[in-house]
Amino acid sequence: MKKFIKNLSLLAFVASLGFMMSCNEDEETFDAPILTIESTQLDSEFSFEGTPGTPLSYTVVVASEAGFNTLYGGGAVIATKDPGTTPTSFEFPVSVEIPATVGTYTTEYYAIDEAGQESNRITVTVEVVKGIVTHTQTLLGGQSNSQANSFYNAVDDETYNYATTRDEKSASVDFLFFYGNTNLYTIAAIDDADANTAFSAALQSENALGSSIIETRNATRFKVLETTAAEFDAIETDAALLNIYGEVAAEATKVNGLDAGDVFAFLLAEGRSSKVGLVKVLSVSGTSGTDRAITIQVKIQE
Repeated sequence: MKKFIKNLSLLAFVASLGFMMSCNEDEETFDAPILTIESTQLDSEFSFEGTPGTPLSYTVVVASEAGFNTLYGGGAVIATKDPGTTPTSFEFPVSVEIPATVGTYTTEYYAIDEAGQESNRITVTVEVVKGIVTHTQTLLGGQSNSQANSFYNAVDDETYNYATTRDEKSASVDFLFFYGNTNLYTIAAIDDADANTAFSAALQSENALGSSIIETRNATRFKVLETTAAEFDAIETDAALLNIYGEVAAEATKVNGLDAGDVFAFLLAEGRSSKVGLVKVLSVSGTSGTDRAITIQVKIQE
């Protein structure tokens, strides 16, 4: 009888041990998954500012002790684990182009693990800003230079000679180039008095740029800036361009004494949408009236 009781006690102990082990297994828990985003373009707040069409890349990374199951982005399922697997890490690369419409765009990401636990949430914010147009290299010739056009369309990056300007394209001309003994290398509006004097002398025509000959004389206005060439090169957005332009309106009919590296601003006429732009002088050249020229780079509002 004692042996039976002893065996019964032993069985009870083994059963209780098994129950305890079973309980321990049931109580095993895992930490919730951790979501991070890796990118050389996003800032520390997971934000990015760019102009339409700019490429943006980043990688959503999930670390999950219980095993990754599902990744959500923008409120929808964007990735799931492969069937029959229990990955403890998962990466989802994202490569997009910035939308064409200016505004703020957000995408929230989070993950769910095999235990149904939700990760932290991260929101990627993309700020689409208005871009600018850059005309990289334009050559303008002086009033006596027959090899290079003197009149410039800053919107379309086109140049015209005097005859074409006079007969067809005056409404498209935003400024011109001339060289004078006093003004030296000069960019001016077509209604500038010194420009009229220079072209009248070169063409042996009285009042060559006057309103009786040139149908449309767009009143582009200029102002000198202290902006460096490097600062000009760094401008990529409309906001940056306007910041350099400043609050004081351009009022001069010309900028003279120009040399390589100079930067100045211009404001187009109302009939040309009053667009703001900047010019960097790349080079000046020539030793006489027949070969005087200037090469410029232009950044202008879209």
